[in-house]
Amino acid sequence: MARQTHHSNSDIMRGVMNREISCLKTLYENYACSLNGMINMIVKDEESRNVILEKTFLKAWEAADSYNPVNDSVFIWLLKFSIKEVSQHLEIQMDDVTNRFWKVYAELRNT
Repeated sequence: MARQTHHSNSDIMRGVMNREISCLKTLYENYACSLNGMINMIVKDEESRNVILEKTFLKAWEAADSYNPVNDSVFIWLLKFSIKEVSQHLEIQMDDVTNRFWKVYAELRNT
């Protein structure tokens, strides 16, 4: 049986910043389901959700150096990329998408 390694968010993000593909894969495994759930609350088309999710992680990879744990959790940092991708994909004003996402986020946290 293969030994499974668990990494902290700081270890994972340090690896992503160092361009370690395995850390990007771990980031995806840890957050894709939650992000997809959030995206699903706004975007009903599965193909569009998949494109948005893929672009979210691509943008995170490209902007890994912008992550600052003092400002955001990893999830919130990724969610901000998702919000921007939803806005662009659906051609909806960023403020509208942001308000929708935070409303969904608040509802989910209260359940």
